[in-house]
Amino acid sequence: MGRLKDFPWDVLASLVGGVVLLVITTVPVPGYGKPAWELLPLLSDRVAVARWVLGVAWVAVVGFGTVAVFGGARVWRLRRALQRLTDPSQPRGSGAGIQVYGGQVTLRKGPSLRSVRDVVSDTVRAELAPYQAKLDEVLTPPDPNDILQKKAYELANEGRALYERGERELAVRKYTAAVEVATVPASVHHRLAITLAEIGRLGEAIAEYRRAIELDPNIAPAHYNLGNALFEKCRLDEAIAEYRQAIKLDPKDASAHNNLGVALRMKGRLDEAIEEYRRAIVLDPKYAPTHTNLGIALRQKGELDEAIEEYRRAIDLNPNDGVTHYILGNALRQKGELREAITEYRWAIKLDPKDALAHHMLGIGLAQNSELGEAISVFRRVITLNPKDVRAHTNLGLALGEKGDLDGEIAEYREAIELDPKDASAHTNLGIALREKGELCEAVAAYRRAVELDPTGAMARYYLACTDALRGNVQEGIAGLAAAIDLEPNWAAEAREEPDFDNIRADPEFQRLVGNDPAELSQDHSS
Repeated sequence: MGRLKDFPWDVLASLVGGVVLLVITTVPVPGYGKPAWELLPLLSDRVAVARWVLGVAWVAVVGFGTVAVFGGARVWRLRRALQRLTDPSQPRGSGAGIQVYGGQVTLRKGPSLRSVRDVVSDTVRAELAPYQAKLDEVLTPPDPNDILQKKAYELANEGRALYERGERELAVRKYTAAVEVATVPASVHHRLAITLAEIGRLGEAIAEYRRAIELDPNIAPAHYNLGNALFEKCRLDEAIAEYRQAIKLDPKDASAHNNLGVALRMKGRLDEAIEEYRRAIVLDPKYAPTHTNLGIALRQKGELDEAIEEYRRAIDLNPNDGVTHYILGNALRQKGELREAITEYRWAIKLDPKDALAHHMLGIGLAQNSELGEAISVFRRVITLNPKDVRAHTNLGLALGEKGDLDGEIAEYREAIELDPKDASAHTNLGIALREKGELCEAVAAYRRAVELDPTGAMARYYLACTDALRGNVQEGIAGLAAAIDLEPNWAAEAREEPDFDNIRADPEFQRLVGNDPAELSQDHSS
């Protein structure tokens, strides 16, 4: 049925009419030896009329058959060849090209950008403006007398077929040969650019997008896809310019507004990004990723409650978006709503059981909610998914320490250090655990290594000072405490209540550092 519907009946009817007229005026009617039009004077004879009608019918059958076999087949092949060149008919979000629906040309776009936790528009909505000016250029057949142009179209058609079969590298070869053989429409350069981008050859893709735009500056999807390629190359200013041009040509393109918002947000222009996201939502309120992106920008701006509302809207529209469940969990945890955050992390894991990051954040949420047993199990799951995750080993160590398993805690910190010997925080945590276990010499070595790796780390300096004070090294303890307080003054308040400093509490320099009156200090600790 699809082929009958697409058959060019209008063209065929015109050809049949012309052939029938020609036959009536030239082909003799059987039994009379004269053309049908010369028999009109005999119409008073009923028998003659009947024979004349039968003769005309016979002529029509001959004419129709001739056109159907020769002319119709030729028109059909031409129409289908052009359709293969200019009508990609690919699934959503898998390429760019032109589709003809009921005489209206609708442009579709290829995949766009995704960063790790930023969702960018993947598809284009059906509200694209028609590009009638493109119709004449695309549907114009090659000059039959131009052998090179005909060859270029054949190569482009072969490239199109290879692309549909998923053979991108071979498709690139055909498209490249087509554009080298002869001058081809902008759409062929555009298709070549899309295919190059899909196999990671972004530099060449950008050049072909620019060539397509040079041939036809009014192709909005070419500007859009060029913006995506520039975005992936981190050329944000150029990407922004192309997205703006795409919007200028097609103001109703929600995905272009959305991707422009992402690029602006990455440039730190939050207010402009939020404005673009809101425009995209007006154009397509049911597209969930734009709500997620708006939430990201609002949260980055400090508007946490509004961000959470947008995340929830995105999930209402697409409950199976694990990324948004994860991001919503982070926002809820930031707000202190741990139980709700844990629920969102569980949803993210249910949707993607191998999402190590969602597992990790679930473990942190559980630990913060004092559910240490389950937190430990979750951190072990993270390590199963990604054995080289230094943070997972560190957080598992912290959870084990909270449960009183000092040996297990120390083992996890040592594992983290083996994976990343330059992780200053792992050395600091190892030192704290060793100190609690009474292994002061090893603790001091761990703290000193942490200070070497991160001279600005106040925590390592503070606990090194505590350990020196415990060992009776008064001057080293006071010097270390002074360095920690210089980096983070809040450590002075911590030192006032720290039992490890009891050995040096009466020292005037210590009293000066922590800002207490000596009499008050003596009274507090004697009671």
